[in-house]
Amino acid sequence: MGANAIEIYRKNSKTIVCTVTGLTSLSGYTATLSAKINHNDTDAIISKVGTISGLVITFLLTPSHTNVTAKIYHYDIIIDNEANEYTVVQDILEIKKSVYEPTTVAAIAMEEEIQYFYFTDGTNTVRRGVRDGYDVYDVALTSTGFSGTEGPGDGTGDWERRERNKI
Repeated sequence: MGANAIEIYRKNSKTIVCTVTGLTSLSGYTATLSAKINHNDTDAIISKVGTISGLVITFLLTPSHTNVTAKIYHYDIIIDNEANEYTVVQDILEIKKSVYEPTTVAAIAMEEEIQYFYFTDGTNTVRRGVRDGYDVYDVALTSTGFSGTEGPGDGTGDWERRERNKI
């Protein structure tokens, strides 16, 4: 996860503070935090307008905002006024399952259908998921990528595993 990654337990409150640099004032701007399953989705799973004080934006997410499926989402914070729009930050927002939450049969079936989450910056493609009881992080090395052969870790395959942690 990146330097601006956010972790929240499902159905919990979270205060997110964002300091803006590069502008002298946020007067007249509106700040919005949006979280989506995929970057290109039109509908946000979480959307919250922040309060602005000076160059600091504060978002208070309540349990109603975080009562979503426990998974990794893409988020951004955008400020805009009538003349300008700026993306202040983009990263990953992970909604974690609380220990006390009961697991339902429907949730188990849904989690088993999605094995990997894919991320790309336009040049590199990575995936994070579950394989053989391990949380894994893989990187595509060639245009064949994950459809090809797993490399031994020396950069010679179509893709290789970078991390593997027992679940």
